[in-house]
Amino acid sequence: LWKKARSLGAGFISTGHYARIRFDEKIKRFLLLKGIDPSRDQSYALWGLSQKDLSQTIFPLGELTKRQVRTLAKEHGLKVAEREESQEICFVTDNDYPRFIREWIGSKGQGLRDMGQRKKTQPGPIFDLKGEKIGEHVGIPYYTIGQRKGLGVALGKPMYVVRIVAEKNAIYVGENEELFESSFVVTGVNWIAFDKLKQEIDCEIKIRYQHIPQEGRISPLTEGQVMVKFNQPERAITPGQSAVFYQGEAVLGGGVIEKVVNGMNHLVHTNG
Repeated sequence: LWKKARSLGAGFISTGHYARIRFDEKIKRFLLLKGIDPSRDQSYALWGLSQKDLSQTIFPLGELTKRQVRTLAKEHGLKVAEREESQEICFVTDNDYPRFIREWIGSKGQGLRDMGQRKKTQPGPIFDLKGEKIGEHVGIPYYTIGQRKGLGVALGKPMYVVRIVAEKNAIYVGENEELFESSFVVTGVNWIAFDKLKQEIDCEIKIRYQHIPQEGRISPLTEGQVMVKFNQPERAITPGQSAVFYQGEAVLGGGVIEKVVNGMNHLVHTNG
């Protein structure tokens, strides 16, 4: 995107994200802040921005509410002023994610096979937490942690996906209480409010887009990696999702959830 912008002679990029950028004279850093409309805040998706990115980015909607934006759009005769709100992925217009995944994988063909990813779309076993096989799944890309519907298993009580083991092409299911965990590792961390995390700090942590940030503590591990511990267990901490760290309205940084640390210690691994 920056390459295209520079080819057009642009010095800044402006986007429609509901977030704000502010330069802090005291620490000489650009800060990423939540948008003032809490119902529309999109700072969670922007944790990967560097100081250079922030210095050349403008978020004009960050100081406005969604209602104000709609009013302005209507005043200027924009067709999108009355467009229905989208709560899902914008480029999957029919919300049929299995269809999108099938088509996307099909379009990649040999490339995915060369990377060893093709096998992850094949059927595989579903285990309970005792390691007993209780069914088969249609391919792990079609499932997510916390999912209940579409499992194809009947045990007389609600069951949820509690772990996905890609290396074994296996899914483990359990009851709702098995989804609550506290500690996890985040990798690929990008810091915004400071250069490096030197000691553990208290903050609020958000683990998915619609999640309300909860209090916890983050501690440095290796370079670009931190340990996160919620003060209270949270439901469905999902590897692969972003974890973003906040203090007040400021984004400290963020990264990708690598693994849950304490979770599933009771799980019986199988060769299946």
